[in-house]
Order: sequence, then C-alpha cells, then structure tokens
Amino acid sequence: MADNRNDLIQIGVTLRQLRLAQGKTLDDIADTTGLSKSLISKIENFRTIPSLPVLANICKALKTDMADLVQGIGINQQDPYVVVRADQRRSISRDEGEGYLYENILNSSINATLFDSFVLTIDAGSKRSVVTTDGMQFIFILEGQIEFRVGDDVVPLDAGDSLYFDGRIPHLPVNRKKKPAKLLAIYLLKT
Repeated sequence: MADNRNDLIQIGVTLRQLRLAQGKTLDDIADTTGLSKSLISKIENFRTIPSLPVLANICKALKTDMADLVQGIGINQQDPYVVVRADQRRSISRDEGEGYLYENILNSSINATLFDSFVLTIDAGSKRSVVTTDGMQFIFILEGQIEFRVGDDVVPLDAGDSLYFDGRIPHLPVNRKKKPAKLLAIYLLKT
C-alpha cells in the first residue's frame, strides 16, 4: 500500500522551514500578512487547515511560489486501507517547546475528515505553551502519568486512561514525574 502521509503536515513543515531559513519569526510573517501569529503557528504545526487565500498570503510573505509549496499535494493512491510499518514512522517537529517528541503514525483523509495520529513522548521537565487545534482530539496514555490541562481544568491521567475533547479549548499535556510519559494522540479535523 502507498505511504499516505497527509499533505497538511508537508505544507506546515515546508512553511516553517522556509520561514526559519529566511531568519523570520512568526511575528515577522504576521506583520507582513496581517494574519495572527496564532493562525500561522497553527498552520505550521498542522493544527488547522488553511484556506487558499491564507496560504497565498503566507507564500507572498516568504517570497515563494505557491505552486512550489503545493507541488505533489493530493497526488496519492486511493487505497481501501493504509498500512504504516513501525520503521516508516518519522519524528515531526511540532510546536515550539522542549521535551515533546512527536512520531507520526498515520495521516489520512476519508469522507472529508482528516485523521492525524502520533505517538507523543513527553520528557520529565518538558516545557511548552498552551495550544489549540481546530478539531477533536483523543488521547490514550501508553506509559507513565501526565496532567492534561483542558481549559481551566487539570485532568490527571495514568497508563490506560483516555481523554476525548474539543481541541479548540486551550490545552497542554504536562509531565511532572521523573520518567518520560508516552501517549497516543489522535486528531480529527473536518476538511
């Protein structure tokens, strides 16, 4: 079966690489485009699906041709199922912070719903800002213990526990223990 990595990740990764290669900050792009820093960060971290006018505006600010950005996007074999082998997983840089390692498991879109999944390892002493995602999220704790902040609530989670919530609510997984925690994170976004 074809490797069906989702195009949303590639767009976000490429935009971040272009921005960093040019020595520009999120604030620089926000100032140039009139878009919010939060929206640009969500696009770079594949937490939202950008419109074409928004992508065009960002490409203009980065002095890149949008055709180059989307080259090959949407060209994948339509298989009745997708298999990703353990050795095909790749680490993805996501969100600015320390001690959060995302391993991409599967990204696929079926019936206008984007399914995005990761194994997330959170080191002891990790640091990151609160984030939002334009979709629903499911978390399953594989190993360790974390505190998951959802809005004003703090939900303690142990291995085997799960959490399902609206990703538009500001949230943050926190590891206050001395050992890393590992969790399965699934994102469902409407395309």
